[in-house]
Amino acid sequence: MNMALHASTVLPSLASLGQQFDQLSAEYDHASAHCSALIAQSEKEIEQAGIAYGSTAWSCRRFATCGAAIRTADSLKMDLEELALEIARHPVASIDDLAVKARAHLALQEPHAILTDIANLRSLGPATA
Repeated sequence: MNMALHASTVLPSLASLGQQFDQLSAEYDHASAHCSALIAQSEKEIEQAGIAYGSTAWSCRRFATCGAAIRTADSLKMDLEELALEIARHPVASIDDLAVKARAHLALQEPHAILTDIANLRSLGPATA
């Protein structure tokens, strides 16, 4: 029986996913820094305007000033977490793969998972290192 794999069933390489992860991380870092700057500026302006913290006026002003930036940063963070989960599912076949997966595990706040990947790589033998 001759079975051909459909292109959609082939997993992208860890190197390719690692490049996407790096690019998305940079985008998230930029968006997060921009968001933080907007929030800091907004807090100064709201305080100078004498608006009470937590009031409806405070919330409306904060949302108007920072809402889009917060949504953008949150969306990028979710995309980054999804990509990290995809990377974490890949098997490790080389030291380069291990480096990509380690960054993903750290992004997911699961540093202990790196140890499993190291063990899996060691079980493949010295030729993979």
